[in-house]
Amino acid sequence: LYIESNNKMRKLLDTTYRNYNIMSALVLREFLYQI
Repeated sequence: LYIESNNKMRKLLDTTYRNYNIMSALVLREFLYQI
C-alpha cells in the first residue's frame, strides 16, 4: 500500500514538474522575444 501511494505521488510530482518546466520555458521564450 505504501509503495503504491508513493508511486502515485511520484507520478503526480513528475507531471507537475514537467508541466512547470514547459511553462517556464514558454514564458522565458516570450520574454526573450519581447526584448
